[in-house]
Amino acid sequence: MVDNISYLRSLKPKYNILIYLILISFSIIIISLFIFKIYDVKKIKGYVSCDDICKIELTVNYLDTNKYKNIDMIKINKENKNINNITVSDIYSDELTKNNYQIVTLEVDQLDDGILNTFIDVSLYSNKELIINKIINVLL
Repeated sequence: MVDNISYLRSLKPKYNILIYLILISFSIIIISLFIFKIYDVKKIKGYVSCDDICKIELTVNYLDTNKYKNIDMIKINKENKNINNITVSDIYSDELTKNNYQIVTLEVDQLDDGILNTFIDVSLYSNKELIINKIINVLL
């Protein structure tokens, strides 16, 4: 009678599949770091109005205005929109909260009628870079 546990322990695998899986996974991660590009994403509420041109007005802190000047595209209700023009207002002061702010106006393509004259959530995409560059910038 042969002891099953000792027999199974004595068997040597011909191929170590775990090592191959780790190597393949690592190589896929390394390749994706150098191929795929990602954006910086900011989420903010904006007021939508359309006359001849559709505009989204964002109220932002005056110190953060430069972050909103270099926007590549925006996403509204899971739909990507291109930006035609970005304008920044003068600095305003809120007397109640004693905060300073500016209004950033984004001119976009035609929007749905259901969201006109309302406040909506807007995702702003900017600073498109390779994943490896983002990691290096974070580490430095």
